Amino acid sequence: MFVGRTAELALLGAELRAACAGRARTVVVDGPEGIGKTALVRRLVDGEAAERGCRVLAVAGEAGERGLRLGLLRELAAEAGRLPVPVRWPPCGLPGRERVTAAGQAVCDALAGAPAGGPIVLVVDDAQWADTASLHALAYVLRRLRGVPVLTIVACRDLGGPWLPDGLRRLLTADDAVHVPLGGLTATDLADLSAATPRPPDRPQGTLGAEAAGRLHDHTLGNPLHARALLDAVPLPVLEDPAVRLPAPATYARPFARRLGSCAPAARRLVTACAVLGDGCPLHVAAAVAGRLGDPLKALEEARVLLDLGRLLRRTGRRRAAAGRLAAARAVFVRLGAPSPAERCLQELEACGLETSATARLGLTPQELSTATLVAHGLTNRQIAAELFISVKTVEYHIGKIYTKLGIGSRVALAAKVTAGGA
Repeated sequence: MFVGRTAELALLGAELRAACAGRARTVVVDGPEGIGKTALVRRLVDGEAAERGCRVLAVAGEAGERGLRLGLLRELAAEAGRLPVPVRWPPCGLPGRERVTAAGQAVCDALAGAPAGGPIVLVVDDAQWADTASLHALAYVLRRLRGVPVLTIVACRDLGGPWLPDGLRRLLTADDAVHVPLGGLTATDLADLSAATPRPPDRPQGTLGAEAAGRLHDHTLGNPLHARALLDAVPLPVLEDPAVRLPAPATYARPFARRLGSCAPAARRLVTACAVLGDGCPLHVAAAVAGRLGDPLKALEEARVLLDLGRLLRRTGRRRAAAGRLAAARAVFVRLGAPSPAERCLQELEACGLETSATARLGLTPQELSTATLVAHGLTNRQIAAELFISVKTVEYHIGKIYTKLGIGSRVALAAKVTAGGA
């Protein structure tokens, strides 16, 4: 079933018509798991593309095949083999880089040499799971199809992820490429989705009211995968009753449970303590409740599961709960000296659109609050600079701003303010 996405589908249709006019076009559709990327592309392919007689070559990445070198491009070559031009796959003896180039050229020759007919629609779905060699070869193909009437659609979860080679990233983010980010469906769309979702025999079909549709939207952020899971699992009267707390959709509860189950017992105890203690729980308190953690470094490394939990909570509408987990995860990564995951935590925190309670009470920015907290813990300016990956001068600047905002003039007074503010 397909609901909503009118504007996004119209944008894809415009790019398809441009390709039909003889211009190579590139579109990137990105969004989180279950947001409807595949359904949107399929709607275009089965609808307007079919009506215009387009030749569709569709491939998809697979998580279990990321280690299969040129696996995705072999799949694309097999699709291109349906065209009247044979695909000359390179011999196995070529060195790695030359083989990637030759494989890309073989696909280029098949696409560019196809006889006149309907334009070609090249779909690469779940590109984040493609092997790196195939992604390099895809960049080679896209650079050489500028004069060929081909619409290339790349669907992926995160265009900014580390899986994407720089060369392909530049092509997909260029000014002549079209970016279609997918967010959640609206509450009205979810009501339509509910009406189109078949019910089990023991649950009569009903209409999802505006208030219940809004509640479903807030709980799932409009993610159709999670919304359908709840519609399948929860009777309509429960959705209509604001006094009943909605359960976690199985579509994200199961994967998270598997991830948590793969952690060491110490990490599982730490995550459990954080979940029980609630939003904004200081990590040292959760660690005390969790009990002896054994090797602290290993336990803290595995506590990255907090980041995953925070991301899941944010994307299903529980932003305050997400912020607490993400803040705890960021503190762990900062202490470990892991700037990349710490930055991801910060990005997710900003996406929550919330200030932490301590930030709101003290009137500090997140960076100032981090600095103030470390001052309260007794760290020197040089130690704070090392913890936060900033210069000593920047620490001094933040402390000066903090003193001005809080009307104080000493580290002892700042520690007292931080403690009273609950940071």
